Amino acid sequence: MKHTFEIRPAAEHEFDQASDWYNSVDQIVRDRFVASVDNGISAISLRPLAFPVVAGTMIRRSVVDGFPYSIFFALYGDHVVVLSIFHHSRNPMIWRGRAE
Repeated sequence: MKHTFEIRPAAEHEFDQASDWYNSVDQIVRDRFVASVDNGISAISLRPLAFPVVAGTMIRRSVVDGFPYSIFFALYGDHVVVLSIFHHSRNPMIWRGRAE
């Protein structure tokens, strides 16, 4: 069963920034990044409970295949809310603050 999906503006902004950066490096790398994020979001929409809960939260995490990014999301019944598409080197308190 697919779940309804919402991507918060902050997550969209993070995705756009990363996509633009990868595009400045190489269009092919950007395309791979976009495809990896799309695959992650598709997997989340199909089986959100398959992804682990981040310790101390009710937020789940999907690692973006081949890139140092994770998709952080919350599940409210059958509604998935993507809170962040987050680079692993950033301070995790940034995405954690969005969950409150």
